[in-house]
Amino acid sequence: MNWLPSNYGAQLSSAVIHEIKMKKIIYIGLTQTILLIAGIAFYFVNTENCITNVENSHHNPSNVLFLINVSNYEDIYEFKYHSSSNSIEKIYHCEVKQTGKDESLYTKSFSPDFLEKYTVKMNNRKSLIRKYSKGFSLDEYSAAEISLDGKYIAYTLPFDQKVIYVASLQENKTLFSIQSSEDQYIDDFDWANYTLGVIKVHSRWGYLPWELLAFLMGHPIPHNTIYLELYSLQGNLVQAVPVLKNITYGEGRLAK
Repeated sequence: MNWLPSNYGAQLSSAVIHEIKMKKIIYIGLTQTILLIAGIAFYFVNTENCITNVENSHHNPSNVLFLINVSNYEDIYEFKYHSSSNSIEKIYHCEVKQTGKDESLYTKSFSPDFLEKYTVKMNNRKSLIRKYSKGFSLDEYSAAEISLDGKYIAYTLPFDQKVIYVASLQENKTLFSIQSSEDQYIDDFDWANYTLGVIKVHSRWGYLPWELLAFLMGHPIPHNTIYLELYSLQGNLVQAVPVLKNITYGEGRLAK
């Protein structure tokens, strides 16, 4: 005697499929939760370590002034650093404006005042290299800055944003190099008196659900912490100050 319903097999199959789907949903949910918690923990541990190291330096260089631009595709921030106060002051913020096609993203990434000073910096770089470099060609390097007295040059090599080399032009020898950690890279650098200012970026991938999805699709979203480091001519880190934390796709530039 067959006491089972005629559609029992279909019902059983449907129940099994439903259970499998529910387990899959729960598994995905737990996985995302674990990744989110791990991402948050990783971010706070690494960022706090970064900022702790930054704030542990107490030797102020004298009479050093830098202007710092931080921008992405949405916002422009600009700051002023002066060694007398050893602090970062925000002096400008606006959204990136979608203007005509003739205006480049490069131009739109600066305030008019910073753009003027940054243009002067780039022009001075070329003239100082011609005056003091003795055959040095900027084409051989990714970027280079010569001190105003023409005695020292800081430069990076092509395809390497991890190391800055500082050399004496008078002695024609390398004095020291500035290294970056695995999760850092160098965005810009410049001289103020005999102090080398370096914009470093501490980067980590986004951990929010849509950012994890972007990561799995091969397009991770970087969240950057920008900070300013100051080095003496002996290669010592004499000051390091956080500029802006957790800005997506953030890039930093220096001017005076």
